[in-house]
Amino acid sequence: MLAKSSPRESLTAHLAATLDGALALQRRVGEIALLEPVFEGTFWPVVCLAALCHDAGKIPDGFQAMLRGTVKSWGERHEVVSLGFLPALIEDERLLMWTATGVATHHRPLYGDRGSLALAYGQAAEPEWRDRLQPVPAQVAAELTRWLQEKARRAGLPVTASSRGQDVISEAYALFGRLLDWWDAPSLHNERLAAVLLQGAVTLADHVSSAHGALHPHQPLDDVFAARLTAGFARRGHDLRPHQRDAAKVEGHLLLRAPTGSGKTEAGLLWAAAQAVQLACWTGVCPGCSTPCPTSPRSTPWPYAWATSSAMTASSA
Repeated sequence: MLAKSSPRESLTAHLAATLDGALALQRRVGEIALLEPVFEGTFWPVVCLAALCHDAGKIPDGFQAMLRGTVKSWGERHEVVSLGFLPALIEDERLLMWTATGVATHHRPLYGDRGSLALAYGQAAEPEWRDRLQPVPAQVAAELTRWLQEKARRAGLPVTASSRGQDVISEAYALFGRLLDWWDAPSLHNERLAAVLLQGAVTLADHVSSAHGALHPHQPLDDVFAARLTAGFARRGHDLRPHQRDAAKVEGHLLLRAPTGSGKTEAGLLWAAAQAVQLACWTGVCPGCSTPCPTSPRSTPWPYAWATSSAMTASSA
């Protein structure tokens, strides 16, 4: 079974590498104090479980045919099929729902006006799911489930092996419906932020795996970035410009307009470093990225929620 077509990579190799990426991210970031009321110490196990299982749904014949070049496009979303593997690994309901959130949203939002999973699959009955997503080779599904269980156990993740018969599409359909209901219910701000950070962590682990790379161990935009940049300028006989010094003092949104060659990039980095320090004080973790949250329209007045409210626009004059 393939996970990637160019270069070709086996599914289990990709899933194992994504789990390694999640574990590396855990070592880099550490515990996130803001998430403790939501996860109670299970954030990183959820990230790792979601990373391990995120692409398990690539086993349908249609997806494999696309990877092997015998059809141009499958036209369906593999991440909804991946959900069908989770009930055989996770019995705890809350752990299951958070892991399902990480798996389902690593490419597309759960809710939204365009491209959302709810729009694509939310109104479809189980027979339609079968028509669209099958065939799924049963023997491969069983072997992959056993591999996921063993891989999770070796990584020390909280899994429970299930001996019940497995119908991947039926399990995926049922879990997807519960997941929609779970996020359609009113949620607290810290739960929505938790979903943002979960999605970001799973996506980053996936990207690291796909790029066959490694995480940088240091975040350069920290509380000494401004001093390092100032010292670097001084060694070349230059000083920071007024708009650059001002950008470093801004907390929150910044709109910067300056001529080409005036140092907008440096101003933007100084601003970003200030926001990173502020967010680290607030969340207890050094921020590195922001991604859309799978919230429902009832939770927020827009289809996507974002990890930070800060943004910068730089333009030439």
